[in-house]
Amino acid sequence: MSWIRKISLVRRVTIGFSTMAGVVAGIGGLSVWALQQQAGSAALAGTVGALSVGGTVLSLATGWVIRSSIKDSVETTIQDLIRIAGGDLETKVDSPGRDEISWLRSELNSMRKKLRAAVLEVRQTAETVNVASEEIARGNSDLSSRTESQASALQETTSSMEHLAGTVRENAEHTGEASNVVAL
Repeated sequence: MSWIRKISLVRRVTIGFSTMAGVVAGIGGLSVWALQQQAGSAALAGTVGALSVGGTVLSLATGWVIRSSIKDSVETTIQDLIRIAGGDLETKVDSPGRDEISWLRSELNSMRKKLRAAVLEVRQTAETVNVASEEIARGNSDLSSRTESQASALQETTSSMEHLAGTVRENAEHTGEASNVVAL
């Protein structure tokens, strides 16, 4: 019976109640005709005719009320789905009745709450990662600054050591010359 799912729910209800009203009207008309064929049944034919018209009107009115209630509930649910799909996770989905559509709306509201919680958790995690990234960047900058400072100090130390080595070399040469002079 998957073919019937190709017809909207509202249209199915409309067709069903229209068919029922047609059947009631047909049975009533046939009954009136049969009673008129019998002599002396005019009063009974009138009563059956009135009942069939009443049954037809009642069937159509009932069908219209049920169709309207289903149509309104389904349209409201679709609007809520569109709103949630668009990113509105704040607005509550009301489920005022006890029928299947109200049950569906209640579950839709539960899904909305869970999605909202998941989005908030992702947002908080992203903020935590952002803060940690900023701290790492500051630490890297500080480390880079200290490394540059150490490299500069090391260059100064190297320069001083080269100067000291030159002075020691000169002192050694002078000491050697002084030793030669004293030995003469």
